[in-house]
Amino acid sequence: MSESNHGTVRGSLTRRAVLKRAGATAAAAAMGSTALTGSASAAGEPVALQYFDYGHSGGPTGGHWNRVANQADSISNVGYDAVWVQQPCKPNSPSSNGYNPKNHRNFDQTSFGNEWEFSNMADSLHNASGGYTKLYVDTVLNHMGTSDPSTGAYPYFSSQDFHYPKSVGQDRLDGQLAGLWDLDQDKGYVRGELYRYVKKISDLGADGYRWDAAKHIPQWFWRDEANRWANDLNMFRVGEVFDGNTDFLMNYVNQWSGGEWRGQNVFDYPLFYALKGNFKYGGDLRNVRDTIENGNCVLGRNSTRACTFVENHDTGYPSNKKLAYAFILTAPGYPFVYDNHADYDGISFDQGYLGNLVWIKNNLAGGALYFRHADQNNLIYERNNNLLMGINQSSSWTEQWVYTTWRNQSLNDYSGSNNAWVNGDGWVKVTIPPGGYTALAP
Repeated sequence: MSESNHGTVRGSLTRRAVLKRAGATAAAAAMGSTALTGSASAAGEPVALQYFDYGHSGGPTGGHWNRVANQADSISNVGYDAVWVQQPCKPNSPSSNGYNPKNHRNFDQTSFGNEWEFSNMADSLHNASGGYTKLYVDTVLNHMGTSDPSTGAYPYFSSQDFHYPKSVGQDRLDGQLAGLWDLDQDKGYVRGELYRYVKKISDLGADGYRWDAAKHIPQWFWRDEANRWANDLNMFRVGEVFDGNTDFLMNYVNQWSGGEWRGQNVFDYPLFYALKGNFKYGGDLRNVRDTIENGNCVLGRNSTRACTFVENHDTGYPSNKKLAYAFILTAPGYPFVYDNHADYDGISFDQGYLGNLVWIKNNLAGGALYFRHADQNNLIYERNNNLLMGINQSSSWTEQWVYTTWRNQSLNDYSGSNNAWVNGDGWVKVTIPPGGYTALAP
């Protein structure tokens, strides 16, 4: 492995980038040390929105950068601290969702808008009426499109910049994912071009990256290159390590070099599988508790690096989606809510129950997680001295006495159901509506 070949393109930060970083720093200071941790005693944690224009048939509807800009105030007023959008690029095919780049750095011929509209979207989010809202951008570093590079399809790359065609089934790191030509990150030239791409995203006002297809790129590349670039550019990053093996995911989190963290936050697929398998009629919510308590998910190992989700553009979702959202929007971790404009799936980012849960996460969630009761249909847990949450996926009202950290304390139900009283020994009766939740806090 040779050293990176991107030193000549670093340059000084643009004025836009300096302003963006100043705003991000101020926003982080305002959120305080509880952001993304789930271990501090103070309440209030952030929520991100995955807001896509992702067509499962026929491609996106278009104009998404303008759509996000026009809705920036609404998004921030609900309480989302960041918005994740698809990658800007000229795609290899018309009506593309953005994952088959032909020209990484052409932001004028995307399926979602042009470069000015992308920049305006970032500005609109940063200046939203509900407060500085960050922009996270899907970032494809693994591959290009399906066209053979020998045809000259990719302006910055030639055939020698790709691995020889073979399937992912033959080689996860060097194979073609869905027939997409796999870039060779061992080559300094390739790394230099990818750096120019991620730097342009930063310079145009974005605040973070979602690393697409992370497990199909060697781990050294994330440690020595991409995550170092993110550190240098002061960018958040989260990897799509699409795998249910928690040990495997933690390899991407726990990367260091010279005392600097070179890992990445990761989407918690092991937790997602537990949610999908148990937030359904006939499921068993004890399995969700056990997955976390036994460390069989990222949230159970290191909640500060767990990006939790109920659905995304690649997955289905639990049949009890509403209650699964109630869980991730009150548990530790950094939750991402999914809203797809192109293929409506019954949820929108400003839906009433979501707005209430986002408010609870923003204002009441915080502190260590203690499971107070679990059975097949009920899950009751406390965020230490901040929030007592009860979830019931049965068809009947349920009541359960549980122990808490409070004493002689009145608790309000922020779901609008039943208030409660904690006695002098710390016990409280939690009453939960059928197919619903209760959110108790002082």
